[in-house]
Amino acid sequence: MTDINHKPATRRQRSVIRWRPLALSAATVVLLAELTVRLVSPALDPVGDWTRTDFVDHQDGIRPRADDLDLLVVGSSVVGRAVSPDRLRDAGGPETGYNYWLAGPAMRSISALTSDVLLKQTEPEVVLIGLSMREFNAAPSQNNQFASFTQSYRFQSAAGHAGTIDRLDHTLQSASYLARYRVTLRDPVRLIDDLRSGPLVHEAIGADGFLVDRGQNQVADEPPAHVDQERFAMTGYAVNDADLVALATLLDDLAARDIPTLVVNLPVTQTFIDMANDGTADYQDYVRQVETVTRSHGANWLDTMQASWPDENFGDVNHLNDTGTAALQPMILAAINTLSGSTNEPQRGDLSNTEADPHP
Repeated sequence: MTDINHKPATRRQRSVIRWRPLALSAATVVLLAELTVRLVSPALDPVGDWTRTDFVDHQDGIRPRADDLDLLVVGSSVVGRAVSPDRLRDAGGPETGYNYWLAGPAMRSISALTSDVLLKQTEPEVVLIGLSMREFNAAPSQNNQFASFTQSYRFQSAAGHAGTIDRLDHTLQSASYLARYRVTLRDPVRLIDDLRSGPLVHEAIGADGFLVDRGQNQVADEPPAHVDQERFAMTGYAVNDADLVALATLLDDLAARDIPTLVVNLPVTQTFIDMANDGTADYQDYVRQVETVTRSHGANWLDTMQASWPDENFGDVNHLNDTGTAALQPMILAAINTLSGSTNEPQRGDLSNTEADPHP
């Protein structure tokens, strides 16, 4: 018998009935994707607040020194391990310094950090830019690092570029791993690269920003994962014009502020150099081009690799151990004192004749 009180479903009701399963399916897919990303996230480079981008937290370290900073050191973890401002001070160098290094950066990241953030926070008497060939490689890993760093909310905020949308997006990323890792997920090549290389290890830093890790480690004891990570970053080596421009732009900025600047080519092992496709030829091309940019933009150049450094000075293929840091310190100290202490006028040119003995 037909229920005479039954009314046919309205168009709106039929629409709701039709779309409900689809909405439920879509929500299930999103939930599963969110859970999947959360599960694999430990194998990816962390994405979070800018103060921990690249896995170091320097903001708290530099803050108490920023008002009276004699020496600002910038670069990658290679300089993070090579130069201790506090040890330089104890040896007669600048009274107050800080080493604000980044893990695995492109030169573009170093330039952006220094000009857009650090020089707004402090007015150093001298800037030391410590470099290795990795920072200039035109490789996807370096391009990805630059994008992640400069697009992060905290960098945008510190640089004065964050708006309402950025703040809302930051809130979304705080709640959802899908949102947080969306840049990586949209790039399959980058996703595979990150899964292959794994996240960079969070390093221990001292009060002056110096990379405390590695101590008296030896190259022979280097974890295979770090070797693979560096080899991957050096794949297809070619000096990136964009990174040369970034160095030039930073040097011009520092010159306009009348800040004497020392650009240092830092020691690495021959094993590290050989990770580049053409090994020594690629390394020499990097040195030539970076030296040319440094000189042509009025900064000071110090090449600490005019003679090769024995492996006993290294804790891994591209980071000095305590022996190597001690051997390098007299070269750095003499060059900095030439700029900041021993003359009235900053000396601009080649400081590479500063002597030191890398052979323990």
